[in-house]
Amino acid sequence: MHIHSHFSDGDCSVEELVKRIKRAGLKAAVLTDHDKIDGQELFLKLCKQKNIAAVAGIEISTTYRQPGVSDAELHILGYDFDLKKLQADRKILAYNIQSRQRQIAGLISQYKKRKFFSVSAGKIEKMFGLPHSVINHYWVSRARAINILEKSKEHLSFLEARKIAAKEIKKDGQFHFPRGKFLPTEKAIRLIKSANGLAVWAHPTVYTEFLQEKGMKNFERILDKTLAKLKSFGLDGLEGFTERNSGAETKWLIKLCQKHGLNPYFGGTDYHGHKITEHKPGRYLGKGGIKYKEFIKNFNKR
Repeated sequence: MHIHSHFSDGDCSVEELVKRIKRAGLKAAVLTDHDKIDGQELFLKLCKQKNIAAVAGIEISTTYRQPGVSDAELHILGYDFDLKKLQADRKILAYNIQSRQRQIAGLISQYKKRKFFSVSAGKIEKMFGLPHSVINHYWVSRARAINILEKSKEHLSFLEARKIAAKEIKKDGQFHFPRGKFLPTEKAIRLIKSANGLAVWAHPTVYTEFLQEKGMKNFERILDKTLAKLKSFGLDGLEGFTERNSGAETKWLIKLCQKHGLNPYFGGTDYHGHKITEHKPGRYLGKGGIKYKEFIKNFNKR
């Protein structure tokens, strides 16, 4: 669960992704592209052909506002929703796409202004054969990585160049440009619920890291309050099982879920395919996440 294709910021097409899933020996998988459902019909069709259990999925970026705490970016996963219903409502997701496109334009402008790298969104789309307009900074940094390789006198690998390019546009990077605001968290959860889906908080420990960076010493209490609030919006569960979590964090999240009546038995690799660690032995699709029996338990009773 929780994987990405080139419809957002995964390194490959839906067809190639399903091939990788099959090679990895997975019994179930869910495509959850950022703010996009364009690849869902093909993904579900190909998974069915390969005898891989699958449900519709999406990862919606949201802006969460909590009194006394800085605005935070929370990602809400939608699972097993009515695809036609969400397709009918996807104009709501256009707000996020516009926010992402503003960032892309800003990043391209930053590079051009300082005469480091001249490229257009259209050129990036053609360069990588994207099925849509560029909506994720990953593709800008990938194009920049190729540019670095062309200019560099060192013998860099593509993954090393990607690492340099990614660092340039991070928050403290010289070419950083912020993404801006996304849909309010409540609206995203209600959108998923209105399509009869399950709303799941992706990688919640990222939020605790954010709170700690902001100097919030009472981050555990804030997370507890946040969970209560998200539950009131209609949240069903959270990702308790990912490689990002330590064993202690998983136990802590399970206890919090028990307290708030949420399901912690969701998880996934958050696979994009392009990260350096995803190319090392033992770090592949299916690393982390939940067991097949938990997958069946989550969705068969619906």
